[in-house]
Amino acid sequence: MNQERIETISNPQVTITCAGDLVIRSTIESSVMVRGDDFRMAVAGSTEQQSKEKEASSAENGTEYAGEAVKTALADSVDITGSGDLVIQMPRGASVVLLDTVSGDVVVKNIDGTVTANEISGDVSLSTIGGSVTLDSVHGDCAASGIGGDFAINAIHGDLSVSRIDGDTTIGSVHGDFAAKTLGGGLSIEAIMGDMSVRSVTGDLTIENVHGDCSLANLGGINNVHVSDDLRIEGGMAYGKHTFSADSTLTFRWPDIEPITLNAVAPAIRNRIAFDSAEESDGTLNGSIGSDGPVVNLEAGEKITLRGIGESSKQAGFEFDFDAGNWAGFGEMISAEIATKMEAFAEKMNSQFGPEFSARVERQAQRAAEQAMRAAEGAMRKAEQAMRKAEQRAERDAARQERHAQRRPPTPPTPPQAPSKPNVDTKAEQLKILKMLEDGTISLDDANTLLESLG
Repeated sequence: MNQERIETISNPQVTITCAGDLVIRSTIESSVMVRGDDFRMAVAGSTEQQSKEKEASSAENGTEYAGEAVKTALADSVDITGSGDLVIQMPRGASVVLLDTVSGDVVVKNIDGTVTANEISGDVSLSTIGGSVTLDSVHGDCAASGIGGDFAINAIHGDLSVSRIDGDTTIGSVHGDFAAKTLGGGLSIEAIMGDMSVRSVTGDLTIENVHGDCSLANLGGINNVHVSDDLRIEGGMAYGKHTFSADSTLTFRWPDIEPITLNAVAPAIRNRIAFDSAEESDGTLNGSIGSDGPVVNLEAGEKITLRGIGESSKQAGFEFDFDAGNWAGFGEMISAEIATKMEAFAEKMNSQFGPEFSARVERQAQRAAEQAMRAAEGAMRKAEQAMRKAEQRAERDAARQERHAQRRPPTPPTPPQAPSKPNVDTKAEQLKILKMLEDGTISLDDANTLLESLG
């Protein structure tokens, strides 16, 4: 493996073309160092810096003389082209530009400058980037955390996970699932083809369409959201007008003590929020708590469920008290556990086989942690679906019992009684018949018939 170094200023711009995997890390030195099998490295621009040599003294004659001023050319722009995998160390203040197509995976860590990329064929992992991040196209998955500026991506064909973004987050299209947490700015999304989970957005939230299920919590700005499937919303909101719509079902959870003006439109509405005042008619509900609260407009193609936060569902002997929000940190917990174990393993590999091998191990660990995060988000979505199905079963059971109570079976009619036989003295009648037979008044056959009729 070859290695080359170029002395630079503290914040150079580094332009990279890489046909393999790419790992970028920061160093405290003012230099760019590249390791790889086949690469070219060139100075695209330089800056002269003037320094003064340390004064020296002559012990022989006791005189002192000052050193001469020295001018040193330091690179302020470096171009790197590699036909295989590259591991690059650069000053923390550097900015990174990835040209053309990076054919493998990309890992960028601990860079204070900006990161810009055109097309990346593999997965992307970005952590602790001081500036903004701009990605055009990513064909794999992408995980970004600790971004000091804005984060923007035009298109990603895999899953996307972002957290701790200080600036605004702008997303074109995500063909997989999307998860976001702790966004300091706003979030704007054109289309999510899979499921989506967002926890804690400080700025405005605008979502043109989510084709899968969507879960939102702790929204600090003005919200305008449309979802093609199910939508779940939880927590307080900023003062202003908010609009949420779902083509399927919509579940809205709100703190009972927080002021709100709510307008809901759906074929079926189930309300369990204790509004101060509410008006409900066929397919609409208008309710309010207090005054000077946000105005929230909800619309669903099938059903809207309104619940107070912390409330249990108790219907027809069925008790349900599952809060899917408790799953929100489950993915991060698994991710942190895996990352901690793999970091220890990477340190061990670093001491035995060198930093190139440990860098690859760390990248694999990051990918495994991201996969665990997605698996946990999937478990949360399944739990939410199970909760909705359980609530629907409870509603059906309650309605069935109510219908049965209202529809009691009619009392069956009393069957007609058989006609009673006349009260006769059977023994006396028999004697009369026998007397008539003896006198010859009736024949023997007539006497038998009359006796049989008496039983």
